[in-house]
Parts: sequence; C-alpha cells; structure tokens
Amino acid sequence: MINFSRYFSVILVGAIILVGLDSCNKGFPNLLEEYGEAQDPAPVRDKVLLIVVESLSGPAVQRLEPTNLTLMGRNALVTYGGLTDASTSFEVTSESVWASLLTGVDGAKNGVTGTDISLLNKAMYPTIISRLADLNEARSSTFYTSSQQYAAVLGEDAADIVIEADDDQLLAKATIGLETDSADLQVLQLSALAQVSEDATSASYAQALEKIDLQIMTLVDAVKARTTYNNENWLIVITSAKGGMYEKDEVDYTAFGDPERETYCMFYSPRFSTKVTPRPSANDVPFSGNAVRYTYGGGNQVVGKLSDVSKLNMGAAEDWTINLFLRYNTAGSFYYYPSFFSKRAQGFSGPGWNMFLEGDYWGFNSSVAGQVFGKVINDGQWHALTVVIRRSGATDSVFTYTDGLAESSREVRASVNTSSLNNNAPLTLGYIAGDGNTDCDLSIANVQIYNKAFTPAEVRQYTGIVDVGESHPFWSDLEGYWPCYSDVNTTTLTDKTGNAGNFRLQGPTSWISFNELVAFFQPPISDSFYRMVPNAVDVPFVIYQWLGVSVEQAWGIDGKSWSPNYSQVRN
Repeated sequence: MINFSRYFSVILVGAIILVGLDSCNKGFPNLLEEYGEAQDPAPVRDKVLLIVVESLSGPAVQRLEPTNLTLMGRNALVTYGGLTDASTSFEVTSESVWASLLTGVDGAKNGVTGTDISLLNKAMYPTIISRLADLNEARSSTFYTSSQQYAAVLGEDAADIVIEADDDQLLAKATIGLETDSADLQVLQLSALAQVSEDATSASYAQALEKIDLQIMTLVDAVKARTTYNNENWLIVITSAKGGMYEKDEVDYTAFGDPERETYCMFYSPRFSTKVTPRPSANDVPFSGNAVRYTYGGGNQVVGKLSDVSKLNMGAAEDWTINLFLRYNTAGSFYYYPSFFSKRAQGFSGPGWNMFLEGDYWGFNSSVAGQVFGKVINDGQWHALTVVIRRSGATDSVFTYTDGLAESSREVRASVNTSSLNNNAPLTLGYIAGDGNTDCDLSIANVQIYNKAFTPAEVRQYTGIVDVGESHPFWSDLEGYWPCYSDVNTTTLTDKTGNAGNFRLQGPTSWISFNELVAFFQPPISDSFYRMVPNAVDVPFVIYQWLGVSVEQAWGIDGKSWSPNYSQVRN
C-alpha cells in the first residue's frame, strides 16, 4: 500500500528545493555573460621615422653636443663617424647619398654618382618606399621634402608627398601629419643646415644645428603624442645627406678622411640603451708582408739586377719619380755611403744615379745634380723614400722626400745640369762597386718608378700606398713596379707592370716577414674596415628589419643589420 502522505511530502520538499535554487541563481550575476571572454591587447604596429639632415657633420654633433640629440643618445645606437660610402672614386653629393639611403646600394649600382637624381636605376634597385608599397601586405609611406626632383624620383610610390621649400613650413606640416598619419614609414628632409653654412666649425653652423636639434625634438614629441602610440613600436633614424666641411688634424687618405663622406647616424627607440660605434683609425691597420734582406758583407752581398740594361734610362728632358720603402734592420746603426738603389756602374761617379745612406740619413747622387739629402731613418722603422726628377720645365730640379715630407717642411732641391743619366749599367737593388760599409743590413720593398714628376701634394698622398693597383691614378705612368711581398722565398722580384722586367737576386738571399704599424703608410683596407660603422646603404636594411620585412638576396642590396643595446625587449 502506497503511503501518499509520505509521497506528497517528498514532492513538497523537492518543490521547495527547486524554488530555493531558482532564488539563489537570481542572486548571483553571470560573470561570463556580463564581462565576456578575456580580450587580447591590440596588436603592436612597427613604424619608422627617417630624418635626413643635409650637411650634418658627425664630428660637429660630437663636439657641440646638441641638447636633444644628446638626450636621445641615451636610448640609441649612435655613430659620429659613419660613412656615406667607402668609395673615393667620385665626389660625394647630396643626391648620391639620398640614392643610397633609399635604395640600400651605392652609386656604382644605383647609377647616381653626381647631382642628377633622375639617373637612379629604379627598375633594378627600387627605393624602400617603392618596395614597401609592392609587398603583399603593402606598407605605406609619407615623404616630406623640399625638392621637387626628390619627390618625383624618390617618393614616386609614397602614399602621400608633401613639398615645401622652407624647412619651417615643412616641419609644421610634418608635425601635424605625424600625430595622425597611419603610414608605416615617414621620411623627412631638413635642408637649412646646408643652406646656412657647410663649414661645420663656423658659428652660423653651430647656431643652425641648435635649431635643427629643436626641430628634431618637435618631431619626436609629435610621434609620442599620437593616440595610437602605446600600440606602436617606433624606430627614429637621424642621419646625414653628406657631412659638413672642416679641416682634419691628421692626414687620412681613406674614405674617412673626406669630411663630406663622414656622417652622423642615430637609431633611436625608447627600448634601447646607449651604444656608440666609433669610427676605426687607418693608423691601426698594420703594414704586413715580406721583403728581401740586403746584406753587404764580403761573400754575403745580396744584389738584385735587371737583365735588360737599357731599361729605366732617364732621358735629358724627362720627368721621373722614384719611390721605395726601406728599413734599417738594426735600429741605431750608422752606415756610410752604401748605395741601396741605383742605375750606375759605380757609386758617386759616371753617368747615372744612386740612392745611398750616410750615417743615419739617406741621399741621392746623380750625374745631373748635386747631392740631395733626406731625413734621418735609422730608427729601425719602415720609411718611404722618394726622389722626384723634373727636367721638362723651365727650371730643372731634383727633390727628395721622406715619408711624404721634405726636410724642414720644404722640398730639398738640387739644380740640374744638361748631363745625361743614360748608361749601360743594370738597374740594381743593394750593393754596387765603390760603396763603403760592408756591414750594411737593410730591408727594401714596394719599389716604384714613374715617368712623371709628382707634385708635393701627390708625394704626400700617394707615396705611402702599400700596394699599388690598377685603380691608382698614376698606374699608366709606372715604368716598373716591384712590390716584393708575394715573391717571398724566391730569387725573383716580379714587375707588376710588365714594362721593365723582373729583378734577379744574387747572393745568399734571405727574406724577412713583418707586421707593423707605420703612421705614413696606407696598407690595403678591406671592405670590413669601412663597415665597422653604419654606412648610408645600411639604413634601408635596418628599416626593413624593424618593419618585419625579409630582405631577399635577389634584391642585391649592400646594407647590413646593426644590433643596438636593448634595455626593454617588449613594450
């Protein structure tokens, strides 16, 4: 028999429980419904501002320490000795630098080596603006410039181009644009510095640089004022279109010696810490190689001779330059009258000439002039010894130079007579008859004879070159060139010109190897030397990387990446 009272009690209790549960549900809000699922933060967009300042000198920025650039340098990779390019084969121009800055290749590739920007080979080497526009996920650019030509050629594929002849007007529009523009790359030209003065040491230049410094800070503030700034990752690049002119304290015949090629470059981000990349010094590149050791003792005389005695006869009205490197193998030695390079049957007599030592210095004796002496060279270091014979002009003369300089800061000259230097003696390195000092011990290398008379400036610029090649401006004037370096452990000194013939060594020949710093010498410098600081061609490469664009090998660009010091990896 069913107990209905108990049954209804169960139903009643169940109903109460259900009512209670319903009441509880109404008392607690549905959090998922009210707040929704957790949302990812807005994606960070990478962006770049490239500011190119005409005639901005790195050394001037370093010396003057503009307030804002100095402060920005605390969060930047900076160089005060960057390069427009490493080539010195053509004059640097603003147009050639702009072409490299926007294509990532030098003038030899992009076609702009002068002032005509229209020669830019855009078909082969498009600008970064064009490449970004052509990507599958296109990146837009805005170009602010004072040049109609730059706008037409360099900014051709920019989403927006702003042209204003005056920097202040251009800056005003750029400031407004930077606060709202969605472009991924913004490029801005500032020209006033070059228009005021290209002399980076002048007061007007310093004053103009101070204004540029304020303008750059205005642009940076405009970037930071963007409503989307917290979701953006900005790289600000400040660099030069040519450097400013100034007088250098030391002679430097590398690309770094040209003030217009020496630039300022800053890669700035609040995420970076300080990193300064100094320019390298050519004085830190050693002179290294091999040379013959010439000894003079009885039975130990090492001599090199040309087999054709007619070679290198010097006619009565001809100009010549003789240049070689020499070292006393024992520092402090005194040698009296040994010849070390000659075309003469016997030293100090008869037609011809001989270069010789006298105590601690050297001299030149010939049948056409009195003796001419060079400087003291017995310090055990390498020296460049140069003789210039000038007989084609109204005043004939013979000059001597040591390490590019003459005694007492002037050319040491002897008057020339009408005698002939021609003879039947072979061109000779080392001992010839009629000399003294049988204990002489020398090393000689890099022997050159030119059929032209160098000017004093040319002597200073070219006689320290360690390895003369076909790019040398006077290569076609060489009558004979014997570097000696690669002939090590042979009895032949090879003539690289093929004009005079090879020296044949006689006697107990021995060779020395060396690796020394020589202030005046210009050793061959590898491309890596010039890439120790940012070059103009590096700027597009860094920008591509920042924007997450993979640089394809087929593009053929010359730039490389630069790694700043990060203080913050992510925002």
